[in-house]
Amino acid sequence: MTTMAITQNDLEILKSEIMADTPDGGGLPTGIAVIDGVSNNLFPDVSDIDRLIGRVRLRKVSLAVKTANADLLQATRMLFTELPANPNISVFAFKATSFADRRVDAQNKIESYLAFGTKWAGHLLETQLAGQRVIQISLDKGDAIPAIDKPLVLIQNEGQSDEFYQYIRPTKVDTVERRFQVTLDKTVTRIIVTIEFGDTLTKTFTGLTVPEFYNSISTSRRAILREARVADAAKYYSASRLAEPVIAMQSRQVVVNSIYTQVVPSTQVETPLLQVDPVNQGTSQAVGTNTILINKTISATANTSFNLTSGVAMGSLTLTVADITLTDTKGELRTALGVSYGAINYGTGQVTWYSNMNKGQVAVTGSYKPASDITRVAQTDYQIVGGNAGYNYVRELGTEPLAGSLKVSYVVQGSVYNVTDDGHGNLVDLSGNGRGTVTGRTVLLTTAAIPDTDSYIIYSFGVDLDTTKIADKVLSPAYHIITIPDGMPASITVTWGVGKTATVTNGVITGDATGSLSGNRLLLAPNITVDKGTEFTLSYSRPLPASALSYSDTQAGRVLSFNMGGAITKGQVRLDINTSQGLFLNVVLSTVANSNALVVSSVSKSNYDIPVNAGEVDPRLSFVIESSNVDKLTGKIDLTFSVKITTKFTYIVHRSFFRSDYTKTVYKNNYPVITSTGINAVAVKDDLVETINSTVIVQDMLASLITGQSQSLLAGSVFLNAMGASINDKNGVLYSGDVAVGSVDYGAGLATLTNWTAAAINKVTATSLVVQEAPLPVANIIFRTPSAPLKEASFQMNVTLDNGTVMSLSTDAQGGITGSAYAHGQVDFKSGVIALYFYEKLKVADNPTVINEPWYAATNIYAEGGFDYINRPIDVKPDSIRYNAVAYSYLPLDKELIGLDPVRLPTDGRVPFVRKGDSIAITELKTMVLPTNAPNDTFNLGFTRLSDVNVVDSTGKKVSFDYLDIDLDAGVLTLNALFDMTLYTAPLTAKFRIMDIALVIETDISGRVTLSTVITHNYSTAAVFSSMLLAGDMQSRAYGVFSQKSWGSVFSDTLLGDAATSQLQVTNNPIVVTNRDAIEERWALVFTGSTSFRIIGQTVGEIGVGSTGTVTSPLNPMTLQPYFTIPVEAWGSGWAANNVVRFNTVAAKYPVWIGNAIQQHTGSSADNYDFTIGYHANIDRNRG
Repeated sequence: MTTMAITQNDLEILKSEIMADTPDGGGLPTGIAVIDGVSNNLFPDVSDIDRLIGRVRLRKVSLAVKTANADLLQATRMLFTELPANPNISVFAFKATSFADRRVDAQNKIESYLAFGTKWAGHLLETQLAGQRVIQISLDKGDAIPAIDKPLVLIQNEGQSDEFYQYIRPTKVDTVERRFQVTLDKTVTRIIVTIEFGDTLTKTFTGLTVPEFYNSISTSRRAILREARVADAAKYYSASRLAEPVIAMQSRQVVVNSIYTQVVPSTQVETPLLQVDPVNQGTSQAVGTNTILINKTISATANTSFNLTSGVAMGSLTLTVADITLTDTKGELRTALGVSYGAINYGTGQVTWYSNMNKGQVAVTGSYKPASDITRVAQTDYQIVGGNAGYNYVRELGTEPLAGSLKVSYVVQGSVYNVTDDGHGNLVDLSGNGRGTVTGRTVLLTTAAIPDTDSYIIYSFGVDLDTTKIADKVLSPAYHIITIPDGMPASITVTWGVGKTATVTNGVITGDATGSLSGNRLLLAPNITVDKGTEFTLSYSRPLPASALSYSDTQAGRVLSFNMGGAITKGQVRLDINTSQGLFLNVVLSTVANSNALVVSSVSKSNYDIPVNAGEVDPRLSFVIESSNVDKLTGKIDLTFSVKITTKFTYIVHRSFFRSDYTKTVYKNNYPVITSTGINAVAVKDDLVETINSTVIVQDMLASLITGQSQSLLAGSVFLNAMGASINDKNGVLYSGDVAVGSVDYGAGLATLTNWTAAAINKVTATSLVVQEAPLPVANIIFRTPSAPLKEASFQMNVTLDNGTVMSLSTDAQGGITGSAYAHGQVDFKSGVIALYFYEKLKVADNPTVINEPWYAATNIYAEGGFDYINRPIDVKPDSIRYNAVAYSYLPLDKELIGLDPVRLPTDGRVPFVRKGDSIAITELKTMVLPTNAPNDTFNLGFTRLSDVNVVDSTGKKVSFDYLDIDLDAGVLTLNALFDMTLYTAPLTAKFRIMDIALVIETDISGRVTLSTVITHNYSTAAVFSSMLLAGDMQSRAYGVFSQKSWGSVFSDTLLGDAATSQLQVTNNPIVVTNRDAIEERWALVFTGSTSFRIIGQTVGEIGVGSTGTVTSPLNPMTLQPYFTIPVEAWGSGWAANNVVRFNTVAAKYPVWIGNAIQQHTGSSADNYDFTIGYHANIDRNRG
């Protein structure tokens, strides 16, 4: 017996149960075909409201082969061969999840473009009620602020059985600083961010109060905020017309109008960006030099926490908890196998255990490097992706980035992807996948996909050029301050304890103490420390009251003149100097015997006197007496002075747009303007004195931690060993263990001890300190605007230079920065990337003295137009930079009206329909009017290797394929001997398509697609480029037959329990199925007796009964033919009640969802929105 081969007449696209945009739309395939060429055969007309608001319509269909046998249909594929003429109508397809899935399932698949990303810093602020269109979050200073149009997701009770969530897309973001009381004696400043969005909250989300956040309350039953990352779970198939013609056999590249298709409507609107601060203020770490050891007993149980001594350098922490060794990675504590047991807050050093930590009270050992959070302007760099884009990119940064601070962003098909440094020199993406390495200044980036041509890779990072590290440095001894109320004592003897004596001569202390006399303040540092409250006895001589003179006044500037009111023999002048830079100096000057000059006794930048007995003078702060004259006969004193501050300063020199910036650290002199000087002078007329004895009880000790008066200490970086005790700072308080022992003045660099070890050697060592220098200047700004694209010519920026000059910048038509010779760069309107550099371009030949500049280096010279140039860095005030622009954004549409939730899709509603590795087809429709129409007439269509041929009459009626013989390879059409022209109206027209298929090697956002093979036909711009949905081979069959002793209503594909004693004999009596009638189903034949059974399908339910004594052929109501047929001979005997026969059937069908997205537009019901689906396959050919 022979069977007829599959013909084109056997291929149909079938409708599903419910062809409507209702939640239950879709379902199983029917036997009803979508008739080719019939109006509204898939979608209804576009209504006026559809055109006004926009809409997404979804219909489920199935590709089917309807032969009454089980012949194989090979390599089935679906594509789009004609597109709607109206550009506001798009069509797309995606694979169904099952034969029975519904529209609600398809909608969820489309909306799965976004998924949960990384947890946002800070916390959701208290309760956000259902119905709100705004939420508030609480952040630390320096935390990232959510951006407009960048989706977020709120999650309540994450990981719990009652978890729920909602995606939101910010439309407006505002920030404000607020102070909160977290304990009775502690307040904190938080950044409160108010986020507006288009939808309303569907449920109430409960966050944390600020005190709860600081007490590390678990969020397992609270709401958290996460970034929404692109998951792109659905794969879309669609088409675009060619943008450029293709000539056969010349190229493997084609250019299409777009590689995107619209899956949800969107409306573009103009959004002003006003007075935006583009400076990337980032929180990075200043890391101490020494290692801190950990050895303490804690409670290591779920959701508990403990605090380390200080902040922790990222990537430096190792902890051993009982038998578990943990290291930190991206804020988590993990084993070598990657199991996470807790989280580390690097800024505070707080460790919080996860639910899997259950060691109880246990000893914890380990080590780390101390670090303090420091907010600085991030350094930036970028490179542009060239035409020969790949996966790997190397960039040599101008400066080595701090561990954990580097952030890299790149663009693939219009979406921005971010990777960060994990603190161990590895770049990772949001999912934790490795994306490269950071070694010193060298960054190797490996992208997840090839970035778009001409897009920007932006590097943002913190650096450590504006701090100085101190480790294991012996400081001056700690001292007591004793104020002597009696003017200018000539000499002092101090006694205390048992036999302890110190003598002060000419301001220097010797004996059992060291220190100095500064004015009337005695800075006494006993060699062996004393108890708090110890009494010191002072014996000194003072001028007789009748001999004393004094003067007090405030004068402007640095040129002083005053009179003590009479002849003097000696005197002392204390100056309180205020400068234009906010620096306060305290200077003590003294007269000199046999001289009319003043000399400097002490200099301090605070109201504290700091001893210099160890020979430590500030090398970077100079008080210079330019001239002085003391007329001892009249008491007139004249003084002219200046202040010089030498600061550590880093220049950042821009060399060219193809080389990284050059950095050079120098010591730079600065002369602040003296705004006012307070004068307090004392003098004596003669040398008559009297002896005074007094006692004083000391309470505190002070320790000078830094000598550089132009410096300050970084909070959280202070680690001391003072008289044998280990001391560290937290929020300005000094602790030894958990006991407060004093305070620290970070600006003055001065520690005050209220508790110390008595009878100990007075020795203070800086175990680890970080000293802040002048912050790095803003040399460049490279950033992405929160929304893009930008309206051309809308960008405007105001910048103030360090010297006070205000620059107003704008762009030319090409995006080049204009407005100042000191500002250079480019605005990419399409991507919203701004790259801006501040420098003055100098021709070297015209500026020979440039070699004397502190920032000069020969390597910074570059050639341009036959001349050598070098760029002079221009300093900019970071807080002065603001820009305005107009961005295009997209109006959020009502999800109930358009049929999908647009928040979970790209803002413009577009997704790529072609990617690397896809199979594509290029087709172009051709027509030929047949000159004759008699049986056996043959026509050469003029093209070879056709994809399909149809013939229609003048009314549009299709000629049946039964009347046509078609040779696609030769391009020949024959009206066969059966053809009857009386059924049709002349003339006849042949409609046929040429086609090329290929694999995609590469795509680019510009529309350029590289293919695996050259194109073999000529194509015009009317040709359609379509991705192909590959359905594979289609052939009905029955498989997986087994018998089970009892039926438990579970459709398992493997035996559950015991096998039945009888088995269905299918080897010689197979179950018969046909392509036309079989469905995708799990079947159970459940015996009710020894011969009778129920016929049950997992999807279709119970459809009938059968008997072993008759042929089993349950009817498929869609085709009126059997789903399957089991011959009587297959049954055998021995069956018993509740036995079950299980088997599955495979349908020769493939379910597909077709989408139709309607953009807002004007039009009428007369508009043509037709499109064509191509259903192609191969069959086994008879080669005999």
